[in-house]
Amino acid sequence: MNSIVDNYTYQIEWSEKDEVFIARCLEFPGLSAHGDSSENALKEIKIVVKESVKWLKEIKKSTPLSVVEESTATKNKNLRKFAGSIKKFGDGLEYQKKIRAEWDN
Repeated sequence: MNSIVDNYTYQIEWSEKDEVFIARCLEFPGLSAHGDSSENALKEIKIVVKESVKWLKEIKKSTPLSVVEESTATKNKNLRKFAGSIKKFGDGLEYQKKIRAEWDN
């Protein structure tokens, strides 16, 4: 089973200055870790993120949504707005029919 840590987005790059791989998590911009290989850097940043998530839960703070979750939440919010607009439009048509029926009588 995937943990929340596996849903986050990671970036790994080589640092010429430090001669190590630096890993970052896009959802936790202040965190970074390093390793002598990209695999080790990824392993290290996941440990840091896991501990950060654990700490946030302990102090009853919300954890950041992953990039995918954020995108999905935004799409769902927009779909709900669109559905509401369609309902309002549909209600408007019913209102127009009612008014026309009253005028015809």
